[in-house]
Amino acid sequence: MNKNDTINDQIREAMRPVKICPLCGRDNIKTKVSFKGRSMYRNKRKTQYCPCGWSRIIPTEREAMIQLGLID
Repeated sequence: MNKNDTINDQIREAMRPVKICPLCGRDNIKTKVSFKGRSMYRNKRKTQYCPCGWSRIIPTEREAMIQLGLID
């Protein structure tokens, strides 16, 4: 396993949806898709939310790379 494989695993892990809410521990998390801008494909935003008030935006591949510090 080389360095590139571990980086790809980190990116996939950052983009993976959450199954159990980290705040209340329930597993009824819903996913909502919204579009930002004109392009339906590139600007698709997935948001996960729970009835307790917790929410999270699932990052796109580029956003996940920025979060991990791989690109600026």
